[in-house]
Amino acid sequence: PVFPSLREIAGSLPPIEWLWPNWIPRGMLTLLGAAPGAGKSFLAMDLSRRIGIDEPFPDGAPQPLPGGNVIYVDAESVPQILSERAQLWQMDTSRLYLMRPEGKLYIDFGDPADRDHLVEIALHLEPALIVIDSLGSISSKGENNVEDVRDLLGFLNRLALDAQCGLLLIHHLRKRGVLPLVDVLTVDDFRGSSHIIAMSRS
Repeated sequence: PVFPSLREIAGSLPPIEWLWPNWIPRGMLTLLGAAPGAGKSFLAMDLSRRIGIDEPFPDGAPQPLPGGNVIYVDAESVPQILSERAQLWQMDTSRLYLMRPEGKLYIDFGDPADRDHLVEIALHLEPALIVIDSLGSISSKGENNVEDVRDLLGFLNRLALDAQCGLLLIHHLRKRGVLPLVDVLTVDDFRGSSHIIAMSRS
């Protein structure tokens, strides 16, 4: 058998391509976590707005894919809030596409039909970014079982890779009670299986 070393295969590996340099890679999963009420959805919508109007990212980095579409998976089913915010911010809503439950109350990516629906949307729109809001709302199987989490995040990773887009997965932290917020997050701060952290690439 032949066992190639990293030196031998390095030249054949594609370089990392970035949607937002050093923050959101294309073709990989990015995890956005913060305390409840800290503004995770607000930030995701702002990034969507910037992509829609070709405005630089918060650190001044230019848009690498001018005119890109954004798919926003509204798993928390609050389209009115997203629509109101989009109007207030004068977003180009012709580039923002919401995935909402079809014929039922919630999105469940444990259901092959919902997975197929998202894949179909992504293949048709060729988005620059897919936002999943949020991990705790997209699967009836929960976020604690390693096998279920591996299957779900494997699907999302594959989707990002096939669509060559950024995929921003919003996730919540564990409740801290009355403890003050800290500046540095660790893997223990996130809810659910530690595999959630292991599967995210940035």
